[in-house]
Amino acid sequence: MPREKGEEWKHVTVLSNGNSHNSVKMKCVYCDKEFTGGADRIRFHLAGDRKSSHIGQCSAVPERVTEIFKRKNDEKEQAANQKQKLMKLDVATSSSSSLPNPASTTQSTVPGLFAAQIG
Repeated sequence: MPREKGEEWKHVTVLSNGNSHNSVKMKCVYCDKEFTGGADRIRFHLAGDRKSSHIGQCSAVPERVTEIFKRKNDEKEQAANQKQKLMKLDVATSSSSSLPNPASTTQSTVPGLFAAQIG
């Protein structure tokens, strides 16, 4: 079942669908700029995101639309950063090779030490 398209797709006209989700050719409804890509590239174009300067910021998008997609881009980036932090934490805490296994270690007793020295 195909995923439902997000809010950003309401701001472009799809000109042609390619073979993959990233090769859709579209045109901005505000500035008529044509470009290929997907939802991320639409959001970057509408928000004027500096990471995608090769797409270029829309010159005619209403400010309220720009703010919506700036917020969406920020939320997506924060979610990605949080996921990366959790993955690093998971790797750090699941690395059992540097910690001794409590079940495999035995604690020596004083009588046991004497018996080992005598025996």
